[in-house]
Amino acid sequence: MTGLSILILLLIPFRGGVRWAHWAIPLLGIVWYGFTLFVTATVAIKAHASTPWPAALVGIILIVVAFILSPGFGKSYRAKSEAT
Repeated sequence: MTGLSILILLLIPFRGGVRWAHWAIPLLGIVWYGFTLFVTATVAIKAHASTPWPAALVGIILIVVAFILSPGFGKSYRAKSEAT
C-alpha cells in the first residue's frame, strides 16, 4: 500500500511540480519504516526472537540520506522555485 501511495504521489503531484510532494514522499517512507522498526524491535525485545529490525533501520537511514542528497533539498531548489 505504501508503494502504491508513493507511486501516485510521484506520478501526479510530484511531476506537476507541487512543492509539498517533495516532502510527502520521504515522509511517507519514514512513517512506514518507523512503524515497521517499532513493531519488529518490540517483538525482538519481548519475545527474544530474530526479527529483521536492522533492515527497517537501514531503510530509514537510506530515505533520510536520499532526501538530503536530492536536488530539491538545497537552496538551489528554493531559489529556482521562487524565481519561476
